[in-house]
Amino acid sequence: MSLVRLVFVLAATIISITISDESNDMNFTIGALLSSVTAMKHFNSSIGDVRAHVNGRKVSFTPLTELLASNALKASKQLCSMFVAGKGRLFAVVVSSPPRFPSTSPLSISYVAALYGVPVIGVSTRQAVFSDKYAHASFLRTVPPFSLEARVWADLIATLEWHEVVLIHSDNCQDAKALVAYLELARQTVDFKVDSSFLNYWFF
Repeated sequence: MSLVRLVFVLAATIISITISDESNDMNFTIGALLSSVTAMKHFNSSIGDVRAHVNGRKVSFTPLTELLASNALKASKQLCSMFVAGKGRLFAVVVSSPPRFPSTSPLSISYVAALYGVPVIGVSTRQAVFSDKYAHASFLRTVPPFSLEARVWADLIATLEWHEVVLIHSDNCQDAKALVAYLELARQTVDFKVDSSFLNYWFF
């Protein structure tokens, strides 16, 4: 399910619940704290183009985007600013991960949003802690944690009876390093060898 479709399904559910509202037109503000200007432009274009009719009401969305700060406190302030800008009608928040600090900012965003009952849609967060629904009840993840991905790889390796796996990745790829770490743990139950090779890139 695409991100835009997921947001629309959430909105349709809320509209069905609030069917007693007398207004025919409904507008929802969708916040997004993203890691690049390109992602912000794509999000604004995608959300702004969504128009639909649900239960006889015209539904539209207003995107509200910012570049996600790497500092957890600054990221929390960004979310609070979105609440103010949305005049209390912030329907959901989409959050990615800063390149150098993949979990700190989304973690603080999840805690703050939970206080307001606003769902957070994580689009690149891979840490297992976000699967804990006791601590992150309103966090919706769109990608699996590294631990689950490594478990799937380990099951494939066992089923196909492979004995060696070679992972080729760039030296600064934190995702690959995390996956390698979980695969090393999986070796305790499945007998295979992990060889991690680094590719370094030079730009002139």
